[in-house]
Amino acid sequence: MNEPTTISEAVAAGWESLEARCDKCRYSVLMPWRLLRMRSKSEELTWIMEHAVCQRCGNGVRPSGFALVRSSYRGSAAPTFERFEL
Repeated sequence: MNEPTTISEAVAAGWESLEARCDKCRYSVLMPWRLLRMRSKSEELTWIMEHAVCQRCGNGVRPSGFALVRSSYRGSAAPTFERFEL
């Protein structure tokens, strides 16, 4: 699997959002592409990850990990989530 480098590539590959995790406060958040496009100055995922700051910790604490996330529905079963660590 090729790693997407932009929001457009991630959307085309079926990824729904970017997950950011902070090990300091153990908080994780799913950021949908629409929100990232509105709030970010760039489409580049590397730029977005380099400039991300934990909203709970503040003071410039960077999230410790990122993943692309998408869900899949199989019949009447509960959705499953697939993650691709960046």
